[in-house]
Amino acid sequence: MDKMKRTTYSEEFKIEAIKLVLEGGATVPEVAGKLGIKPNQLYNWMQSHRLPGEIKAMISKQKDLEAEIKQLKKAAQYFAKEAQ
Repeated sequence: MDKMKRTTYSEEFKIEAIKLVLEGGATVPEVAGKLGIKPNQLYNWMQSHRLPGEIKAMISKQKDLEAEIKQLKKAAQYFAKEAQ
């Protein structure tokens, strides 16, 4: 009986997969399906690869910037209406 070859993934791949779940708003099964891995594998990575503080800070900063962009767009729309 042939043994199945075990696939190993780089740390970068695992971190990017975790970030897709945390930042992208997709579910673990959706991300796992897109990447061709089992959802349990991704759950295990999320459990064992706690995000380092630097990545958490980057995620937080990105969310802050996205909120600021939304506010600026609203302000731009308001002033565009006032200018007419």
